[in-house]
Amino acid sequence: MDQFKEIMQKSFWEIALWRYGISLLLIFAALFMRRVLDGIILRRLQQFAAKTRFRFDELTIKALRRPLSILAVILGLFLAGYVLDIGPKANSLLRHALKVALALNAAYFLTKVVDALEEYFRPLVARTESHLDDQIFPVLRKSAKIFIVVVAGLLIIQNMGYSVAGLLTGLGLGGLALALAAQETLSNFFGSIAIFLDRPFQVGERVMVEGFDGPVEEIGFRSTKIRTLEGTLVTIPNSQMAKSLVDNIARRPNRRSVDSISVTYDCGYEKMTKALEIIRDVIRKSPDTEEDFLVYFNKFADYYLEILCIFWVKHLDYKLFLEAREKINLEIMRRFEEAEIEFAFPTQTLYVKSADGQPSAPRDPEGPFGVRRAVDR
Repeated sequence: MDQFKEIMQKSFWEIALWRYGISLLLIFAALFMRRVLDGIILRRLQQFAAKTRFRFDELTIKALRRPLSILAVILGLFLAGYVLDIGPKANSLLRHALKVALALNAAYFLTKVVDALEEYFRPLVARTESHLDDQIFPVLRKSAKIFIVVVAGLLIIQNMGYSVAGLLTGLGLGGLALALAAQETLSNFFGSIAIFLDRPFQVGERVMVEGFDGPVEEIGFRSTKIRTLEGTLVTIPNSQMAKSLVDNIARRPNRRSVDSISVTYDCGYEKMTKALEIIRDVIRKSPDTEEDFLVYFNKFADYYLEILCIFWVKHLDYKLFLEAREKINLEIMRRFEEAEIEFAFPTQTLYVKSADGQPSAPRDPEGPFGVRRAVDR
């Protein structure tokens, strides 16, 4: 026993061996406590919280799990370094390091709490009819995390011996230069506020801005992200979004269809009247169209008679819109075939005069490639 005490009193780098031994024991104890906290206590608490009616206690324990384990390691390392007693300067540095580590761990815990709050309130926000909270919620989450990081940074600076008040005064003296440098960032920030207040569009709505067409994926502090119909992601600064012309396609009540149906000149008055009746009847009886529509004999074209057809489809979804148009077009085609009304295609009539200058009756009424000819002799 005396021999063991004599060995432990020996020093290595001017530090007694017993101090090394206690430091190692403290480190192992901290690691063991971390395993106990993480593997037994917090896991049991999380299992118990999962059985309760309230979900927030489960999320809080989940947020506390990792920071508490880190806290046990930090305290163990600090006590181990304090037992070593390297010297006054080293102990002072160790105390500052402890304060910095505790501040960072506290900030980490608070960011985890923010994530827990987001996970808790997200289903509640999704059930509301308004989309404004869906847009503001991610912004509030980012703002809370930024605020936590900034406060933690100020506390670290203060604990390092620097004056936060002097730092803020220095920032105030250089505020003009900072404002000029951050002019674009501030304009984007105020642009985002204008978007939130005016609400020209919401997340998920299809818009057309600056030639880009697609649904809005995200509205942030700096920019708005639009997923184009081609699949690319376009990021537009909010300052530009706030002053641009925004065509909100998602808020239209219906989709308009403008078509031009052409029939041959051979159809005559009676068949043209019948064609108009067929088209109007098909559109009127379709369950996918609005009551108002426009169907008129529009003009005498070069090789066809044009019927202008304008109607509005109730479906905003593009696939359903195309399916509705397909049904209408197929029904018009079927009834045109029953009425023996021909659709027009590009044709050309050629007249060849005989020697006496009088045209003769056409011998080849329909030539190749859809060209109608009248050959004179």
